[in-house]
Amino acid sequence: MLSILVLLAPAVSADWPPSFCHGIDCPKYTVTGNFGNDSNTLEVRKYPTALWTSTDVKANNEDTALMTGFGRLFSYISGANAKKEKVDMTSPVMCRVKEVGQGPFCNTTFTVSFFVPFKHQEDAPQPTDPSVYLDMVEDRNN
Repeated sequence: MLSILVLLAPAVSADWPPSFCHGIDCPKYTVTGNFGNDSNTLEVRKYPTALWTSTDVKANNEDTALMTGFGRLFSYISGANAKKEKVDMTSPVMCRVKEVGQGPFCNTTFTVSFFVPFKHQEDAPQPTDPSVYLDMVEDRNN
C-alpha cells in the first residue's frame, strides 16, 4: 500500500513534542532519514503502532479526498460518535492511497486519518457514521 503523510512542518528536534504540534497530540515517531537541503527537508519517519480514526474516500485527486475525509473525521471528533463526546484535534492528517484508479482521471480510493489522542488510544468512542472507522495502523515508515 502506498502511503502519503501530509505534513507541513520543519525538521524535528530531539525535544518532544515538536513545536509544530502547537500543544495538541501528535503521534511519536523516529526520523530515519532526510532528503533535501536545510531549508526544505523531507523527513522519512517511523511511526509505532497506534489507533487512528479513518475514512475511505473515492476521488480523482488527493485534495478532494482530503476535504471530504477531513469533513467526515471532523464530525466524528465534534461528537458524531457513540459517546456523543468531543475528541481533541490532533496532528497530522494522514492520507494513504488504498487502491489506485485505472487511469489518470479515474477515481482512486484514499484513506484519510486523524491520530486518536493519547488519552483515547485504549477506549476511543465508536464512530456513528458507517463510513468512519477506528483503524489500528501498524508500525511503519512513511
